[in-house]
Amino acid sequence: MKAQAAAEVQATPEVTLALVGPAAEATAQAALNRFEAAIQSVLDAPLDAARVLEWTRLRAVGVIS
Repeated sequence: MKAQAAAEVQATPEVTLALVGPAAEATAQAALNRFEAAIQSVLDAPLDAARVLEWTRLRAVGVIS
């Protein structure tokens, strides 16, 4: 039995590989946009010392328990 190699296909940035339908792709893109906005808001806002202290306390209790 002889195997044959598949023909080489060049992918370009203009080509979109979609494994899901347009509605699912739109939902995923909207979720990605919300995630990026949330991360950007965290980066733009200074840390609240009280919230950091509370998180640290809760984390320490979680590790001990």
